[in-house]
Amino acid sequence: MTRNATVRFPLFCAMAVLCASQFGCGSHDNRPTYSQFRFPALSPNMARIFFYDGDSGKGEPAGTVAINDEVVGSGTPGTFFFVDRAPGKCVVSCRSMWPEQAAEFIAVSGKTYYVSIYAHRWGMGELSGLLVDQPTAMKDMPNCVYEGPPLSGQ
Repeated sequence: MTRNATVRFPLFCAMAVLCASQFGCGSHDNRPTYSQFRFPALSPNMARIFFYDGDSGKGEPAGTVAINDEVVGSGTPGTFFFVDRAPGKCVVSCRSMWPEQAAEFIAVSGKTYYVSIYAHRWGMGELSGLLVDQPTAMKDMPNCVYEGPPLSGQ
């Protein structure tokens, strides 16, 4: 190896590590996890709905998530987000080939709901949302990182 190549290779490695840390790899690291998150108070006339994909593998975005046909966010494995909604019927749908794979419930003021978003492992872009209880959600959510809009105080 020549002297020039000996100097260039470590420089190349350093630049590769720097680029990876800035553009993708490790991008979850600077966002709070569910356990670290400081949640704003829930208005008494609203319901809070959490969406999460507990698959800790860093992967492609899971797709869009909608309530009553209004897109409220998108999920990526290992992330969560939440929305506050007025009480009433909520039909949660995900980008999926099968529209019947939706979670449906009546949101009640002051209550919190959890929707697990998961991709079917057999592929074809199929995604489902499943309404789960809090103990079930807490098995996966504590290490999920926040993927919603920026909030003050985070």
